[in-house]
Amino acid sequence: MPKVAIHIRVAVKSDFFALDNTPHYGTVYFLKNSAGNFELQPYYLTKDTDKKEFNQWFKNKQIYVFKRLFEPIEIIE
Repeated sequence: MPKVAIHIRVAVKSDFFALDNTPHYGTVYFLKNSAGNFELQPYYLTKDTDKKEFNQWFKNKQIYVFKRLFEPIEIIE
C-alpha cells in the first residue's frame, strides 16, 4: 500500500497571526496530544477555536503546521 508523508514542524506565532496580531483564520494545524501521539485529523484556526485551550497547546509545543516551501525536509527512502 502506498504511503503518504507530510512534513510538519512546531508552530510559531507568525503561522497564526500577522504582525498586527490579526488572526490567519483557516490555517491548518496538527495536534500532538499529551501522550505524545499525533491526532489523525487536521484542525483549522477559526473564530470558534477555544482560545484558552489553543494557547495552552501552543505553550506546550503541541501544535504543528506544514513546513513552508523553502524549509529543509528529510528524504526517507
